[in-house]
Amino acid sequence: MKIGIFYPHSIYGSLGSIRRVKEIAKRLKLFLNAEVILYSPYESKIIKYNDILIKPVPNLFTSFHLSGLLYYLSKKIYYSKYLGNLLLERIIRLSKSLAKNLTKTLKRDEISILQVEHDFSVPLCLEVGKRLKIPIIADLHNITSEELVSANVLKRGSKMYKTFHKFLDEALSQTDLICTVSDYMANFLIKNFSLKKNKVIVVSPGGYPRTISLTKRKSNKVVFAGTVAYREHVDLFIKSIPWIKRVKSGVEFYITKKGDQLKEIMKMSQRLDLKINWFWYPSEDTFFDFLSAASIGILTSKNDEARRMGTPIKLFDYMSVGLPVIANDIGGWCKIISDEKIGILTKDEPKDFASATLILLDNEELRIKMAENALVAIKEKYNWDKTVKPLIKAYKNFSE
Repeated sequence: MKIGIFYPHSIYGSLGSIRRVKEIAKRLKLFLNAEVILYSPYESKIIKYNDILIKPVPNLFTSFHLSGLLYYLSKKIYYSKYLGNLLLERIIRLSKSLAKNLTKTLKRDEISILQVEHDFSVPLCLEVGKRLKIPIIADLHNITSEELVSANVLKRGSKMYKTFHKFLDEALSQTDLICTVSDYMANFLIKNFSLKKNKVIVVSPGGYPRTISLTKRKSNKVVFAGTVAYREHVDLFIKSIPWIKRVKSGVEFYITKKGDQLKEIMKMSQRLDLKINWFWYPSEDTFFDFLSAASIGILTSKNDEARRMGTPIKLFDYMSVGLPVIANDIGGWCKIISDEKIGILTKDEPKDFASATLILLDNEELRIKMAENALVAIKEKYNWDKTVKPLIKAYKNFSE
């Protein structure tokens, strides 16, 4: 079996997305003995990323080695309040312009099944699927219309929102299978789109244990390891730090030095004189070594449908190194934290968030217990080898 995965991002553009795709691709190779190739319109040459072959989809920008510029412009259009119509037109034009080149590339590589990441790329891949007469599996990390509502680009119920919703509904209904990241998202799709229940499966993000010792780590190192983006609500963490500092000295605070809201968050931390340690580790091994030395993982998030649906990969990153979690309770995936007893859920309020952080900073026994629970959960329930099983089963059915 030869599987193609269409990935509409730069490889280094979306940390959570590429982690999910990489882990799924590894297991498609392992459990199906399949050859898996990623295809991206934002890469200019063939590269290997963690043993996964990535090929460019030829277009005008790749011809002139301007894929990075194309990705930058695409994100600007995506999150612009004034370019909603342009975004929809871009999706349609992208489908038409890339379909021929992608079809030619997949035919040459003898791809038998095409998996598409993200809903806005589904129309393109459906056209390719029709030309090559191959199944199309949509792996949805979130829903575009809901993400744009979360980003204040669209208003729910507006004419443009309804246009997007209808556009996505028509596209998704034509796929052979839809894969989601959470039960919450699967239920949302079945309730709000024209989809049959048996057409939707859940492949939760996962991980695997990456640490041996829970005692050789700092007791005062608090880390936010996600991208600093609008949806992450990092300002809640920033605003909680002064409350923590009033009670406890010597605490070290770390935040990822990457994301479209980084400058804003940096300015806020400077105004409050917080002395944040900004970090970035492009190497996955180095990143997890860094996390293994921390004491608490921070998981702030906006409270809306898009965030409740999109289970953050960093939750499982924290779990994989036995890192207790502090998160504001938005529902959806937050249930994992309470069910598995791996952290504390708080109100969306800085003082309450600080109080929960202080509880874990001051209680080593509780921290270690939650760390142990996290490692058990990542090994027995949220292990990639187990969470990907529904997708493996679906691929086997398509290949018969």
